[in-house]
Amino acid sequence: MTNVAEKKKTEKIALIGFRGVGKSTLAGHMGRELSLQPVSLDEYIESREKCSIAEMVQAHGWNHFRDLELKYLRELSEKDESTLLDTGGGVLEGHDKTLSQEKKEILEKYFFSIYVYMDDEKILERLEKAERSAHRPVLGGEESIRQILTRRKPWYIESADLSVDISSMSPPDAARKILDALKKVRAYA
Repeated sequence: MTNVAEKKKTEKIALIGFRGVGKSTLAGHMGRELSLQPVSLDEYIESREKCSIAEMVQAHGWNHFRDLELKYLRELSEKDESTLLDTGGGVLEGHDKTLSQEKKEILEKYFFSIYVYMDDEKILERLEKAERSAHRPVLGGEESIRQILTRRKPWYIESADLSVDISSMSPPDAARKILDALKKVRAYA
């Protein structure tokens, strides 16, 4: 018999990884296959706070946003429903170790976390185009992005139940690769 935490983990999936790897797009493809409605953590926060993340960060700073991210990650983890969550790239970030650790523990306890990644150059190429969007706060130039990537990679790897390289793949092919890998390690159909 499965304990409650393990049962919840089998009903909740979280896609983690750096900004620009396509987690939201992949969640859409995977959601159809798994019969799960994808939930974007960033969009969930924006809807609850009634403003964009860029506006939140500009008005209150990253620390405030990371606190909200924890609040709403906790809220989503406590819902008694299956979830396919696409997280923001900084979901494991915090302004202190306690905040980062608490987010990591929520993901570990309630979600089957899949680290979706691609080579750094592809991410940089994608972000160069996306940084022009006012929807998300700017991460900075190439050097800043490389530093953030280097800092976050170990967190993603450590927090992941499964890691999948989707470099140079179309979204449908990447989603299929993730689903195939997921089926091998969990009883998802």
